Amino acid sequence: NSDALILIDYLAVSENLRGQGVGTRALAALTEAYPGRGLFVEIESPFSPGDDQPQRQRRRSFYEGCGFLPSRTMASVFGVAMELLCCRCQVDFDTYHRFYCTQYSAWAGEHILPLPHPEAPQAAE
Repeated sequence: NSDALILIDYLAVSENLRGQGVGTRALAALTEAYPGRGLFVEIESPFSPGDDQPQRQRRRSFYEGCGFLPSRTMASVFGVAMELLCCRCQVDFDTYHRFYCTQYSAWAGEHILPLPHPEAPQAAE
């Protein structure tokens, strides 16, 4: 049920405050503020090569350390490969797409496309 979900669309901590627990406390406060709701984040794919890949991998580790788990769901969001991480929920692509259409618009939903997840088991051929 996408009504029971909250997307943390963007979380940023000032560079001079990083490593001091600010982001961890912010996520804990959100989790506490919405006890009956699932929270999820979309992060740029930590699997795609590029100069910023180490930063994307650290971001994934940060969210995992805060209790978010990989959903094994990847999507192209307006052309950017994103991975979904979830806390107290499981979000598959159909739920994610429905969320976008409901919370944003059908037009936004047209720009969300499924991608294979490199860690998900592949179907036997």
